[in-house]
Amino acid sequence: MRTVSGRRNRTVLVLSGLLMMLAAAWVASAATPVLDLWPAGDPVLPHGDSRPADIAAAHSSWLLPTAVAASLLVTVGGILLLIAQIPTAPPRESVRVTDRDDHLLGSIAPGVLERALSDALGAIPGVTDASLRLGGGAAEPWIQSTVSVSEESETGWVAETVRRRLIDDVTTVLGTAPVRVDLLVRLSSARAPRTARVGEHSTAAPAETALV
Repeated sequence: MRTVSGRRNRTVLVLSGLLMMLAAAWVASAATPVLDLWPAGDPVLPHGDSRPADIAAAHSSWLLPTAVAASLLVTVGGILLLIAQIPTAPPRESVRVTDRDDHLLGSIAPGVLERALSDALGAIPGVTDASLRLGGGAAEPWIQSTVSVSEESETGWVAETVRRRLIDDVTTVLGTAPVRVDLLVRLSSARAPRTARVGEHSTAAPAETALV
C-alpha cells in the first residue's frame, strides 16, 4: 500500500494561499488610507495614482530582486512538490502490545511480525510462497496477504486454512482479532483461474468468502 502525503499537499496549498493574500493586500493597499496612518511605509507601499510601470520603477530596488528570488523558490518548490507526488510507502510504527488495563507489555516491529506470519503460512501444506503486510496498529489490525498454492492442493481448503491461521496468530500475539483480512491466492494450475481473491471485512461475524 503506497500513498501520497495529503498533509504535505494541504500545507503547500495553505502557504501558497497566504502568499497570494499578502501580494493582493500589498496591491490593494494603494486604494486604502494606510499611508496616512503609516507614513513610514511610503518606500515600500504603492500609491493610488501610480500605474504598474510607475510602481515597478519606484520599487525597482527591492521589487525586482524579490520577484527573481520568488520565481526561483516557486520553481524549485514546484519541482520538489512534483517529485513528492510519487507514491511512497507510509511510515511504519512499532506495534504496541498492551494488557487489558492498557499497560504496555512491549513493542513489535511490523516487519518482524510480518516475517513470522509469512513463515507460519509457509508451513501450511500446499503453500509454496507467502507474503503479507500488517497495518492498523494493535487496536484494529488489518492484513493484506498473497500466497502461492501448488497445483496439487485443494485451493479452497488452503485459502480457508491460511485465513484462519492469520486470524489466530494475530489474535494470539496482539490480543485483538484483525478487523479485515484480504487474501490473494495465486494458482499454478492451468486448469484453474490464475488468481483468486478472498476478502474478509470483519472477524466479528462469519465472513463471506468469494473466489473470483
